[in-house]
Amino acid sequence: MKIKECIECIKNNKNYEIMKWSLLITTIFVIIFIILLSINFTLNYLSKDIFLPKTKISGISIGKLNQEEARNKIENKLDFVNRNGFVYVSDNKTFIIYPTIKAIEKDTSYSLISWRIDESLNNILELQNNNKITNLFSKIKIIAVGIDYNLLYNWNEKQHLEILKNNLNDLLNKKKEASFNIIDKEINIIPEKIGQTFNFEKAIKNTELQIKNLNTKEIKLEIIKDDPIITSEIINSKFNKILEIINKNNFYLLFGDNKWKIETEEWYKWLKIIKDEDQYYLGINKELFNESIKNIKEEIEIEVQDAKFKIEGEKVTEFINNRNGIIVNIEKTITIIEDSIKNNAPEFIIPIITDTIEPNIKNNDVNNLGIIEIIGTGESIFAGSPNNRIHNINIGVNTINGTLIPPGKEFSLIKTLGEIDGEHGYKEELVIKGDKTQPEYGGGLCQIGTTIF
Repeated sequence: MKIKECIECIKNNKNYEIMKWSLLITTIFVIIFIILLSINFTLNYLSKDIFLPKTKISGISIGKLNQEEARNKIENKLDFVNRNGFVYVSDNKTFIIYPTIKAIEKDTSYSLISWRIDESLNNILELQNNNKITNLFSKIKIIAVGIDYNLLYNWNEKQHLEILKNNLNDLLNKKKEASFNIIDKEINIIPEKIGQTFNFEKAIKNTELQIKNLNTKEIKLEIIKDDPIITSEIINSKFNKILEIINKNNFYLLFGDNKWKIETEEWYKWLKIIKDEDQYYLGINKELFNESIKNIKEEIEIEVQDAKFKIEGEKVTEFINNRNGIIVNIEKTITIIEDSIKNNAPEFIIPIITDTIEPNIKNNDVNNLGIIEIIGTGESIFAGSPNNRIHNINIGVNTINGTLIPPGKEFSLIKTLGEIDGEHGYKEELVIKGDKTQPEYGGGLCQIGTTIF
């Protein structure tokens, strides 16, 4: 009996120890949790309207500052970046790209790079004011060692790269692709030439780092080899295919009842070796093809015509009927030619593919617009302008005059004006482009935009 009592006593003591330690551990956890909550509450209270000590954003210290003070400090740094721009240095030229680009006309500009200051600061404050315990350790880290947050930004990287290439590419020896010409059915291969280019990929990565860090140190442009895509070896591998194709004599383009014969000397010029992923094939040079059939396109293509109107006094007095446009689809037509080459057609009889362009405003839309009176006018004076400027303004005005804008639709002056070049009647006149004043077709059209605005 005594043995059983002892065993029961031991069990009771063991259970007591387990309960005692469980209670102790639970108490410790509760105390720690309360301490953490207190610390979190205290930090939230102390940093309700200011940033925690050792807080940085893009290298700028904003600890113990309120949001307005932090914004002013960041804007001062951005002002420096905007004034200095991003400086690219080569042996022959130093070129600067500014975050804000001046457009063709002096009174307009657009942002290539912009920084989202308020959004960035709000994100940091939201983190600081978050009551979750999981965020407490981030706050402690900020106070202890600091955290450098990224300043959010918008960047048109593609256009930045395009500007860089356009202004620097001509400084180096350009590569030359291998090509061939055909004279009296004799194939002559013109060998490739290795060129040079700047390491634009590296330059763009360095630019991105400077945008993130608000830095404007000079970016040294590295020169690298620029290997041709098409080599003599590749053309030689397609030699038999070229020979096979040029032995065909007849080449016709068809559209409706019309048929145009293309002389061999002409369509031979279109042939070129093209790379498609890892494959090479005998195809058609799009630019040369388009230039060769320029006269044929003039016979086929019809310009689209929106329904327009004229106003006399306060009434609509005359309407111009809408008209569908027709345009040659160069890409689809070339695809048919290249399929004929691939399939070794006995002769080339190629249909010209066209697209129908429907007008934005049709006759039956006009009556739904409810145009009954003039609701506003705008005037500007261009007396004393050079003759070419006056000429360009008159052409632009005649082009947009009578344009219909349906309710809820967007009006684009650039789209409405269309092509601005000598072919469409414009003359060269001085424009401000970047930091230069230079002649360009359509100079003076900015006044139309200003007047409409």
